[in-house]
Amino acid sequence: MKKTFQTMFVYFVLGFLITINFQNPVTAAWSSHLRENMPVCTASGQQSSLQIISDGAGGAIIAWEDTRNVHFDIYAQRVDAHGNVLWKKDGISICCAPENHNRPRIVSDGSGGAIITWQDIRGGISNSDIYAQR
Repeated sequence: MKKTFQTMFVYFVLGFLITINFQNPVTAAWSSHLRENMPVCTASGQQSSLQIISDGAGGAIIAWEDTRNVHFDIYAQRVDAHGNVLWKKDGISICCAPENHNRPRIVSDGSGGAIITWQDIRGGISNSDIYAQR
């Protein structure tokens, strides 16, 4: 009897949750229409190894490797809750020092910003370092 009651309760809860979901369907906050999407970066070169975090206000901060200046550099962009880019077109430079900078990682700073770290080989491939910027 106890197992039957538990099973009925589970079905009731699942039915309730499904009913609520169909009454208020979830929709994307940003458009999924190809011509309406806002690109984060369309600069020449390759953009790769992206990392993304919430900005705590419904938007996001995105960091990536970028070869628009020949070597791999680190760039970032902030997007608001409506899908609008907030920093300059194609992102802001986090590190454009000589040589390659790669493997960006990003965490929230707890104040709506971010701390971005990366591997930096400006001292040579056998002497890589880790850098960070807030």
